[in-house]
Amino acid sequence: MNKFCMLSCATLLGLSLATAKPMIPGFQTQQPHYVKAAISPGTATNAAATTTIRFSPNLDHVRALMFYAINQLRQQNGLHPLQYNQSITNAWSQTIVDRNATQSTLSHDMTDESHALNSIGYYFFGENLAMTPINTYIRSGGALLNPITNDEQLAIALVTQYYDDVGVTDYGHRKNLLNPWFTQVGMAFTKTTDANGVTRVYNSLDFAGVATAATNSAINNYVSYSSESGVNESTWPTHYTPLSETYINWQSGIYGVINDKAGLDLWTGYGQNRSYSGRVLPYGSAWKIDGTKVDSNGTLWYLVGPNQWLDSNYVNVYGW
Repeated sequence: MNKFCMLSCATLLGLSLATAKPMIPGFQTQQPHYVKAAISPGTATNAAATTTIRFSPNLDHVRALMFYAINQLRQQNGLHPLQYNQSITNAWSQTIVDRNATQSTLSHDMTDESHALNSIGYYFFGENLAMTPINTYIRSGGALLNPITNDEQLAIALVTQYYDDVGVTDYGHRKNLLNPWFTQVGMAFTKTTDANGVTRVYNSLDFAGVATAATNSAINNYVSYSSESGVNESTWPTHYTPLSETYINWQSGIYGVINDKAGLDLWTGYGQNRSYSGRVLPYGSAWKIDGTKVDSNGTLWYLVGPNQWLDSNYVNVYGW
C-alpha cells in the first residue's frame, strides 16, 4: 500500500481584490443566451463600516466562480485543472466550515478530516480555510480594503488572498492551490451575522489526490516543500493574474437553471427600474449568466442577455 501522504494544512483570515481581461464583442441578439441542458488577519473596521446596499452572497454562485478562478490560476502555472468533487464537500468541507462558523474561529481537525476523507478513498489531501467579512471596510496588515459587495468580488478576493498569503511564511495556501498532484477539490461556504450587523463568509477548500508507486516520492518532496518558508520560483512557478470582476461570469461559462415550476419572468432592467419583457422562461431551462447586479433592496439579479435580467432567488447556479 502506498505511503500515507498528507499536505500540511494552512489557515487564512482575510481578503484582497483584482484586475482584467478583454471583453468579447457585444451581443447582437435580444435573446437570453440559452445553454442546452438536460495572513495578516483581516478585521472589520468601525470607521465607515457599512455600505449603502447590504450585499447577501449567493453561495452557489460564489462556489462556481471560485472554482473557475482556481483553475485559471492553475492554468497560468501550467497545471492540470482540478475536478470539483461533491463527495469531498459532503464528507468533510461543509462539516468543517459549519463548525468554524458556529465557533467563530478558524481551526482544522486533522483527526476528523482524515477519517472523513479516508472513508471516501483519499489518503493524500490538504485544506485551506478562510473567513471574510463583507459589506464593510477591512483592515489587512497596513491596508484598508474596500468592502466586498458582490459575488464576483468575493470569489476573486478569496482566491487572490489564498495566493498572496500575506503574513504566512510557508505560503501554505498558495502551495495547496498549486500542488501538481491534487486532482480533486471540495468547496463549502457558510455565513454568519453578528450582533453588530457584520456578516462574515467562511470558506473551506479541501484538496485531494491519489498517490501511486510512481508519484509517491515526488509527492512527499512537495509535502516537505510545502512546510518550508518562502517559495521556490525556479522549481515551482507561482504566477497569478487575478480575473476581472467585470467579466468573470461570461469567461467562466456559469449558467443558471430556473427552479420556479411556474416559470420565471424575464425583465428588462433590474430592481425598481425593471419592466416586464413579456417573456416567461420555463422551469428547468438553463441560461448563461453574463453579469450580476444588486438592487437597492439587496436582491441579486443575473444578466442573461442585453439588459435582460432574472431574480437570483429563483435560479440555481452551475459552473462545472
